[in-house]
Amino acid sequence: MFPTLKLFLLMISSLSLFYLEMSDHVDMCYLGSASFIDYLSKPMLLMTIWVFVSMSLGMKSKKIYLTLVLMTVSTAIFFMTSSWIVFFSMFEFSLVPIFFLIISESKQPERLSAGYMLFLYTIFASAPLFVKICNLPMDSIPLSLLQMVEKEYTVVTMIGFTLAFLIKLPLFGVHLWLLKAHVEATMVGSMYLAGILLKFGAYGIIRVVHMTYWFDIVSVFTICMSVGGVGALYSALSSALETDEKLKVAFMSVCHMNLSLCCLLFLSEWSLNGYIMYMLCHSLISSALFSWVSISYDHSGSRSTMINKGMISSASITGLGMLVLALNASVPPSMGFMSEFMLLTPMSMVFFFFMLLNMMTILMNSISSVIMYLSSSEIPQSGKSEMEVKLTSYLRLSWLILPNFPLLFMSELLF
Repeated sequence: MFPTLKLFLLMISSLSLFYLEMSDHVDMCYLGSASFIDYLSKPMLLMTIWVFVSMSLGMKSKKIYLTLVLMTVSTAIFFMTSSWIVFFSMFEFSLVPIFFLIISESKQPERLSAGYMLFLYTIFASAPLFVKICNLPMDSIPLSLLQMVEKEYTVVTMIGFTLAFLIKLPLFGVHLWLLKAHVEATMVGSMYLAGILLKFGAYGIIRVVHMTYWFDIVSVFTICMSVGGVGALYSALSSALETDEKLKVAFMSVCHMNLSLCCLLFLSEWSLNGYIMYMLCHSLISSALFSWVSISYDHSGSRSTMINKGMISSASITGLGMLVLALNASVPPSMGFMSEFMLLTPMSMVFFFFMLLNMMTILMNSISSVIMYLSSSEIPQSGKSEMEVKLTSYLRLSWLILPNFPLLFMSELLF
């Protein structure tokens, strides 16, 4: 029964990919009175399906698999709905499956504090958003995502309205819940956190930014750009110095999200397209990094780079790891390189300081990737047994790496 269910869901995923590709040249496709697919939701849906397939590879637990299905369905509804009520409901419901994975699958006593911190940060930050939705006219709620354009916002109102998305992004300074959750989550939980859940915040930010005139509020614009730029550099430095492999990857994830936010707020067409492409790249690469880190953890039971030196002795899996880390450093002609070029080009014409700050961040992130590869590919220490790598690990890494090369999968299919 379980293999049949997996096969059926994978077939549904394949048909969904085919349907989304067929709507390539359609700017907006309505799927009913309260759902649609447009330039933003389409790549997010493709990303969700792709990451879901990678997480389901080798899955043996029915409980976790059904949780993944629930995650994927709720995520798809979130990206397609045009109703603020459904939008907010799915935004909050997305916390339930990851909370379940942390509490039930983690073996550490700190899992409870990680779960509480997850809810504390995200739910309290969502209260202003809930109040704003409740204040919307009842007749405008079904199509408010597409029709809401307001010109007069105070600084306090705008910060309250975007706070929920900034924390789930997460903006540097309110990112501690993500680090704690990554440490306590399993591989599947970390892949869902980095690959899908963080994109809820990114998706909400884009919807709010491009449907309101909040960029007229210079103070909000400047604060978010400054915090994002400085936070990205600090996260890259923290990643380079971190010895816990999971925390190292988690800091890389925070670095990428803050760097892209800083560039998005320039509000040009190039920065918007580059931001969407960067989100797709981040979902694939961060998921691949957590999958790669879990290989050595499953063998040694430790996340320390000192203990896991030379642990991955298989040449093929080391090569895949090198490719993943190279993609994390945005080497050409990867999708990450293209997206960073699109993000930084408009900014370099106006904000030289931010451009210089972001270039330092990219350099430090590349150094962190090199350090991580060198620490894992050193000559194995004496007494360490050779590690067996499952076939599903090869398939998962290959599945996540493949779309990052636009020469094989042209970016026009996404936009």
